[in-house]
Amino acid sequence: MSATNSDSILAQMMMSGEFSDLIFICRGQEFKVHKAIVCAHSPVIKAAVQGEFEESQSNAIKMDSFQPKTVKRLVQFMYTGDYDETDEYEPSAAYQNACIADGVGAEEAADMENKFELRTEGGCIASSSSQGLMLSLPKSTTTSSLSEHIYVNSIGDYYGVDKLVSLTNTKIKQLLQSGNEDESCVADLPIAIEAAAGLTGNRELMGVLASATAANISKLLCLDQFRAREQIELRAGAEM
Repeated sequence: MSATNSDSILAQMMMSGEFSDLIFICRGQEFKVHKAIVCAHSPVIKAAVQGEFEESQSNAIKMDSFQPKTVKRLVQFMYTGDYDETDEYEPSAAYQNACIADGVGAEEAADMENKFELRTEGGCIASSSSQGLMLSLPKSTTTSSLSEHIYVNSIGDYYGVDKLVSLTNTKIKQLLQSGNEDESCVADLPIAIEAAAGLTGNRELMGVLASATAANISKLLCLDQFRAREQIELRAGAEM
C-alpha cells in the first residue's frame, strides 16, 4: 500500500469517526479519535488512557483549556501529518446554547471563540498589559496566522507531540520570513514572545521569535506602540 493511500485512509477515518474508541471533548465539541492513532503521537495521552485515570474509564479526554479549532488542528496532524492553517471554527450548538443561557447571543458567542482570547490557551494567563496590547494591535492575516500557530505549538507541547511542535516552528519561521514587510506582524513580535512564554515551554519557538525580533529591531524602535511599551516598562522598573 502506498503512503498516499494510507494517508487517505487515515483521513477518512478522521472524518467519519468510524470505530472510534476515544473522544476529545473541548467546550461542547466532540472529536472522535482512535487510540491506536493518537497514542502513537502523544505519550501523555497514551499514559492517560492506559493508567488508572478517569480517562481510561470514560474513554474521553477533556481539553477545555484550549480552543476547539486548536484541538481540531491537533487531530488533523495526528491523522494527516499536517493541519489546516486557515480553517475557521464554528462553535458547537452546545457551546452557543451555554452562552445564550448566560445572556450571550449566538453571533457574539461565535465572535468570542474566534478572537485572540483574554484567557490564553494552555490554562495560563498572560499579564494584563500584554492582553491589552495584543487586543489593541491591528490584526493582519499574517498576525492571525502567527497566533494560531502559537496555539497549535502550545497544545503540541502540552501533550508531548514533538513532531507537531517541530512543524509549527517551521511554519512560524516561514511565516515570519514572508511577513517581514507586514508592519502589524512586526509590531506584534514582542507580545507574541510574551504570549508564547505563557502558553508553551518550547525553547525553539522562543528562539525563532527572538531571532525575528532582533532582525526587525530597527523597525520596532520606530513604532509608537513599541516605544510606549518600552516607556511603561522603564517606569515600572524605576518604581520597584
